[in-house]
Amino acid sequence: MQSALTINGGSSSIKFALYHVEEPLKRGLYGKIDRIGLRIPQR
Repeated sequence: MQSALTINGGSSSIKFALYHVEEPLKRGLYGKIDRIGLRIPQR
């Protein structure tokens, strides 16, 4: 089975999805990473 990986990078997030290439196209694994580059508060 063939798959296609999509990656969408924004200024502070990355979204990704893995699609199974068949009729109709089916989305499998997907996710999002937010708040990239933001400072972590000091304790």
